[in-house]
Amino acid sequence: MDLGKITVGLLSKLNLIPSNQCILPNSFYDYGWAEWLPLANITTLPQISYCVSKGLTRDATVEYLHSHNAEQLFINFEEINRNFITDFQRNEFFLIYSREYSIKIKLEENGMFYPSTMEEVIELFLQLGFLLQNINHSGNKTLDLIIRPFPKVSDHFKYT
Repeated sequence: MDLGKITVGLLSKLNLIPSNQCILPNSFYDYGWAEWLPLANITTLPQISYCVSKGLTRDATVEYLHSHNAEQLFINFEEINRNFITDFQRNEFFLIYSREYSIKIKLEENGMFYPSTMEEVIELFLQLGFLLQNINHSGNKTLDLIIRPFPKVSDHFKYT
C-alpha cells in the first residue's frame, strides 16, 4: 500500500513540526547513509530540514548553510596543510581526510561527485533523491526533504 510521499514541507504545513525543530528520516540511519556521504552532507542535513520547515527558498537555504558552517567541512584534496601544532591535530586531520577520500572514491565510482560548496551539497542530495526541488508561487526554487519513502543506499551505489 503506497500512501504517498511524506516530506518535511508537508509535515510543516500540517503544523506537525515543533517550532525551531528539524525532522530527520529514520531511514537515513537505518539504511547506513553515514557510510556513504561526506561529512558536509551529514552535518548539513538537519540544517536543511530546518530551512525546509521554515519555508526558505533554495537560495536562502544556501545562505543559511554558509552562515552556519565552517569551511573546514570541505576537504581540499589538492592542498594538504601539513603544519600541525600537535600530534592530536595531525591524527584528527588524517583520520578525517582518509574517511572523506574514501567517500570521494565511492561517489566517483558511482557517477557522482564529492561536494566542495554548499550548493553542491544540495545538488548531491537532489541527485540521491533526499530532496525535491519545486517552484513556489513567487517563482523561487524551494526544497523539500523526503521522510518516506526514503531512498536506499542500494538504489544509488554499487557495493565495492
